[in-house]
Amino acid sequence: MNSKEIFDLVDNFSKLENKEADFLDIELILAEKLKEIYFKDRNTFFNILYRIDVDESKSMEALQNIDEKKAFGTLARIIIERQIQKNNSKRNNDWEFDI
Repeated sequence: MNSKEIFDLVDNFSKLENKEADFLDIELILAEKLKEIYFKDRNTFFNILYRIDVDESKSMEALQNIDEKKAFGTLARIIIERQIQKNNSKRNNDWEFDI
């Protein structure tokens, strides 16, 4: 497992057509991969969260959950929500110039 796999999953959000099943599938896969990286290499794990620009207080709150499955599922949802927010912002700020 490497960070490239996480970023590939995150990049797939922009290609989805709002299909709930796709989001749920990605959420489950992302949660499992996050859990794997967290227990294997915490520095890489936190670097990934930083690069994705996840709110630190939200991620730390999610990790406080005793139930691992719920903790990493919540974290996956936070990442998905952040990616959607970034995609929407980018879409709203794309300007076309007529020359």
